[in-house]
Amino acid sequence: MSFIYRTAVTIARKQPYLDWANGLEDGGPRLTEGLANRRDTVYLVGHAPHERTIDDVLRDWWEDIFEEELASWTEDEDAWPAMRTPEMFDLWFDAEVANT
Repeated sequence: MSFIYRTAVTIARKQPYLDWANGLEDGGPRLTEGLANRRDTVYLVGHAPHERTIDDVLRDWWEDIFEEELASWTEDEDAWPAMRTPEMFDLWFDAEVANT
């Protein structure tokens, strides 16, 4: 049997993400706080041989996760915030490494 080693990162959307999603003029559905709180996303990212903190994981993966979260609401990249930073990621999302 072979194994694929990954680290699981759980992402929860915060108010700035909800404000962005609901501010789009695309006629789509509204993202409520209740729905956002029930729909955390789990990402499997590269696994390091040593234990990693969430800061270690996000240093490598924040941008990819941010783009996936934006794309999960709209694939129109013109509607995405143009300047995305790690600090903005922290304002928009809660992230934690899942226990193994």
